[in-house]
Amino acid sequence: MGLANRSAALYHLERFQEVVQDIDLALSLSYPLELRYKIQERKAKSLLALKRHGDALDAFKKTLQCLDDSKLNPEKKMKMQKDIQIMLSLLTKQKTSQGHVNALLEGAKPIKKGNVCRVLRGFSDRSGTIIMGSYYTI
Repeated sequence: MGLANRSAALYHLERFQEVVQDIDLALSLSYPLELRYKIQERKAKSLLALKRHGDALDAFKKTLQCLDDSKLNPEKKMKMQKDIQIMLSLLTKQKTSQGHVNALLEGAKPIKKGNVCRVLRGFSDRSGTIIMGSYYTI
């Protein structure tokens, strides 16, 4: 558990290579099945930040598999599955087209006030795109 918690702190410090190392070690030490979805998602996002898109794609797929063992309520599980499916779709599209997913959904405005929505921001450079998200109540 300590490695997973440290990986969360390192993630916020944007020390993504160390995040991946801590998560790999936590998984090798039999991290609890019902919590693995959390660290797999963190690993996937860290790999995106490191521009290791192929590895991030694999990590998001593993996150989906880990959701089956989670004890999340059905609504939260479904929301997370949708978000991951979007990421998989984008990464697959980016991988196959070799193009950029540039400024994805940036500037998009929610239709109804009071909704919780996820805003994805794309940061692009010549080698690829990093996509990060945040939840907001409008």
